[in-house]
Amino acid sequence: MQKIKPAFTLFELIIVIIIIGSVYLLFFSGLTKQKVEVRDFADLKDLILKKADAQNARVVCQGDKCEDCIIYIDGEEKKLETKLFNSKPKVFEYDKFGYLDEKKYNDNVCFEYNIYKNGGASNMLVEKDGRFYIFYSFLDRAEVFTERDKAIERFDPRNSLPTSTNQYYYERR
Repeated sequence: MQKIKPAFTLFELIIVIIIIGSVYLLFFSGLTKQKVEVRDFADLKDLILKKADAQNARVVCQGDKCEDCIIYIDGEEKKLETKLFNSKPKVFEYDKFGYLDEKKYNDNVCFEYNIYKNGGASNMLVEKDGRFYIFYSFLDRAEVFTERDKAIERFDPRNSLPTSTNQYYYERR
């Protein structure tokens, strides 16, 4: 009589394949669906760069209430964990003639914020939930105002530029 070698049954092999497939699925799905959480709208730039560990980023929000926000970090798409907006924000920028205009976006986009390789970012005034946020190109945290007139006055680039030759020099004492 021949001796039968012990072997794995078909059922045992299927169970092992299912376990290996599940571990593989869990590991790789966690890597591809990275999310970025923004706690305070004023810290948008700083939080995105810290969480994302990247140099180039772009936040794009769409929808009727601007509720769907996606961040593109070095070309890779990631979903924002928190809602940035409860309603459509108003975004203002100065045009090339020095007039403050509400920014108009294309294709159902209601907000777009860019962070560039050199550390700069979009320069804009955003009205959100009764507050006004001034995002400057090279500052991490936005300035927050409750009054529209004060925010517009602070955002006006003419207020920070010299208006006479006397303002270019300082006196030594």
